[in-house]
Amino acid sequence: MNIKNLLAASVLCFSFLSCSLDGNDDNCYIEIYGEFSAVTAPATATVNTPVAIDTKVKIVNDCGDFKRFSESNSFPKIIKPVIDYRGCECVTKAETVTEVYTITFEEAGEYQLRFPSGSGNYISKNIVVTE
Repeated sequence: MNIKNLLAASVLCFSFLSCSLDGNDDNCYIEIYGEFSAVTAPATATVNTPVAIDTKVKIVNDCGDFKRFSESNSFPKIIKPVIDYRGCECVTKAETVTEVYTITFEEAGEYQLRFPSGSGNYISKNIVVTE
């Protein structure tokens, strides 16, 4: 690896995770994909009508906050929670937060949504969409 690639990789890494050298804990930050502990979704929906899906997102320490959902572009759609962890000294505690994922289907059909739940497993929800 040449020096330019090494420098670029270092800058990229530090843009996602950084800590203060002066001991100020306010500068530690990482953004990662989280996991779900539960998902509740309707079995049916109507075209062009928003569908609210209740999720329980796992947070592993007191520095973590839910930020947003990230989703794949194709079906089966994979939905991941994005978690912000801010702070260098965090207390480990398992908690869940309830967040609503909303999706609108533009065509009738059967759709599968997959929500990662850890260790390569998913909570899968099938929704039949009609006109």
